Amino acid sequence: MMPRNYSFLSSASAAQATAHHLKRTFGVTFPWRYKDALPLPRLTHDDLVFPALNDELAHRGPLAKMWAGLITKPLTYQVSQWVGERVLQNNLGSGYFPDGFLKGAYVAVTPALQALSYSPSDPMAWDKPFAKSIFTPEMHERFDREFTKLREMGDTGIELAVNDVHDARIKDIWVLFGPKRVLLANRPDQSRAILKLGTLTASAERSEDASNAMNALKLDLMEGIQVHIDVEYSLDCALTVYQTPSAKPIEDSAAPVDPAPSVEGDGADSVQQTVVKSHPVFHEHTARRELVLRFSSPYFEPSDAISQSGPGGMHERVWDWDWKISDIDYLLEAESRD
Repeated sequence: MMPRNYSFLSSASAAQATAHHLKRTFGVTFPWRYKDALPLPRLTHDDLVFPALNDELAHRGPLAKMWAGLITKPLTYQVSQWVGERVLQNNLGSGYFPDGFLKGAYVAVTPALQALSYSPSDPMAWDKPFAKSIFTPEMHERFDREFTKLREMGDTGIELAVNDVHDARIKDIWVLFGPKRVLLANRPDQSRAILKLGTLTASAERSEDASNAMNALKLDLMEGIQVHIDVEYSLDCALTVYQTPSAKPIEDSAAPVDPAPSVEGDGADSVQQTVVKSHPVFHEHTARRELVLRFSSPYFEPSDAISQSGPGGMHERVWDWDWKISDIDYLLEAESRD
């Protein structure tokens, strides 16, 4: 097993190699790193939105693929996004979405990524109320597994620092129509059909009769609704992996390590290596990168719980949607498809 020396590679791929070393040796996953050495997305946007259609097209001829690429996919995507926008604006008001929502998302990204840092001096920070208040239970449980591994290592810290957020924009709107017990079940309900249209998902009780199927769909639409919004950021951030002074010095690492040269080019990160009290530190210079966070609303059951009638018959908007972060760079989404 390699010594726990995170400055073992001084090249453009040092950041990725560091992540791979921790994954291979200690089983620690870097959520803000992509799966491969190159900074490619875990899922392409096409596979993200049209997984079933792409599977079907794999067995079709070039004409069908061309038609899907030129007509079916763009039209389906635009319609599904339009529906998502209507759901949000009708229930939250055009004054809140998209501008008000984006202002909140802009503010939320920095503390969210800071919460994904880990300090050996405060190993239980992840279990404090703040982290649980901004992440969904599924997201919290996923990263709790990573922080448990770091706690077992005992001497390794990870710091993710956001220095500047240049832009935040709505990337995709996803809407689930139907009962939670069906759409979020670990195992599919064989009595229900799951219908997908771009970024829209709905359930309906299976029926051979078309009119009965339509009525079943309407009934499920009334049972529940949830909205997810993917926000794409352009930001400056830096990653540091370090060992605390209590760690055993790594052999032959007492001498200072010269900083590694900066590297430029597609997918390259500027990397520097330093030594703090004889303990190697991997430090990635602040670099511009794209990041996607998924914000999820509560699951409203029944669907009309998404809006309420106030006293005196005055219609009130539901503002306490309690948005929570449910994914980062499609980590959980990709793992759910493996």
